[in-house]
Amino acid sequence: MPERFEIQRNEADQRLDKLLRQHFPNLTFGQAQKLIRGGRVRVDGRRAKAADRIPAGAVLTLPYQGTIKGETPCAPALDKYKLYEDETLLALNKPAGLAVQGGSGVQTHVAGLIADTNLRLVHRLDRDTSGALLLGKGALAAKQLTRCFANQGVEKRYLAVVMHADQGSGTLNLWLRKTLCGGEGRMAIAPAQAQGAQEAITRFEVLSRSPAAVLLSLSPQTGRTHQLRAHCAHAFGGIFGDGKYGSAGSRAKGLLLHAWHLRFMHPHTETLLEIEAPISAMFSEHLADLGLEIPQTWTPL
Repeated sequence: MPERFEIQRNEADQRLDKLLRQHFPNLTFGQAQKLIRGGRVRVDGRRAKAADRIPAGAVLTLPYQGTIKGETPCAPALDKYKLYEDETLLALNKPAGLAVQGGSGVQTHVAGLIADTNLRLVHRLDRDTSGALLLGKGALAAKQLTRCFANQGVEKRYLAVVMHADQGSGTLNLWLRKTLCGGEGRMAIAPAQAQGAQEAITRFEVLSRSPAAVLLSLSPQTGRTHQLRAHCAHAFGGIFGDGKYGSAGSRAKGLLLHAWHLRFMHPHTETLLEIEAPISAMFSEHLADLGLEIPQTWTPL
């Protein structure tokens, strides 16, 4: 499937070869020149020269980027996490402990592993949260998927093991703002009128109960930082293994929060796509130890 993108006002009147490499940084100078000379890059459907300056509103089209010689469609280190792949996107089952982006003391992360490929990040998961992570192939696919997340076009469902839950289902509408606690930033429940507060909405449903814990399905309706962890700490006694927000840090080997389901309209085929990420052996063992299970007949929220 070809890549297509429209030139925006803030990037107009630049040379075609420069624009091409801005949108596709994995292209070498020589590859860009060869594509243009061969007529494989079209501006509003017509051939153009490398030195042509492109106006705002023009549409550039070039072959699907994964066909360009020298590009790696997927980082080999991520192959074992692959859930789904097509010409537009790649879905991974990210393990807990693998960061999505780099930071202080983080040496291995998804952004680094895909640096020499055409893959692009379109959303984030906390380092200690496992589960479904989408990557776009090329600039256009990534832009479309990012917009889908921003416009709440992606239905997300997580599994979380918490201390307690009085209701069988419901909605949490609790505003959050960033605070400093012990020298590090965390999200805290705040009044709606508080400066810097953002509305955060989470739907929840109890899937399984035992005397020791509760298994929840969580569906965030907004995408605030640490939203699920902060909401669960306030309403359900915290997520097992969450040393930052919860009170059950010593009762699990890791954070028992898993991005289980994604459902969205495919940006190119316009068909409904559902991706499910199986839980890890560690998560499964904790469910068994706590007397919890995922119902076979469960219907998503």
